Amino acid sequence: MRKILLIAAVFSFSLFRASSQVKFGFNAGISVSNAVSRDKEENETEISDPIAGLNIGFVTTVPIGKNFSFAPGLNFVQKGAKQSESYESLGAETITINWQGRLSCLELQLPILYNTNGEKGKFFLGAGPTLSYAISGKSKLKITGEEQEDRKLDFGNSNEDDLRPFDIGANVLIGYMINKGFVVSANYNMGLLNLTPGDDAKDMSNRFDYYSLKIGWMIGK
Repeated sequence: MRKILLIAAVFSFSLFRASSQVKFGFNAGISVSNAVSRDKEENETEISDPIAGLNIGFVTTVPIGKNFSFAPGLNFVQKGAKQSESYESLGAETITINWQGRLSCLELQLPILYNTNGEKGKFFLGAGPTLSYAISGKSKLKITGEEQEDRKLDFGNSNEDDLRPFDIGANVLIGYMINKGFVVSANYNMGLLNLTPGDDAKDMSNRFDYYSLKIGWMIGK
């Protein structure tokens, strides 16, 4: 019992000491994403044109060693894709089809960071998983000579849905924070799950990747 109490006391002291060094912050920036589609039967992969969106969030850093820290963050991330195709009709008229889709997602990032301390600030780099859930989405379709068609995307896993809402990603990031708390960072996130819903998932795979650049501010000792 004494050993258990001693271990509990040491653990509690460690948590208290770590909590006294916890930093809280916020950040904002842009993300540039695209869709990666693969036809499983033909074994062909197509990458869409990139599209820009917002990336806003909150982050906490908890030291777990001399140079390491755990930095969970919750972000609002816009992901998406766009495509443009042109062809000649029977009347020799050029028809252009422009399509774009955009998702608004809540994303939980769970990276472990390695920090290099300096006199005026520190560089950091890290990696970890992300959990993402699409809360809304819209698509736009414009064909030459026709009115633009806008509609909401449906999320689920039935044949009538457009995409599955839940995704798991792999995330890497790098950045610099000055001692006063200003932070600039960049990251790359690769979606790992097939977001194609229903029976189409057997033949088709769709996922989203994105890059982001953000600035922020950290508060804490």
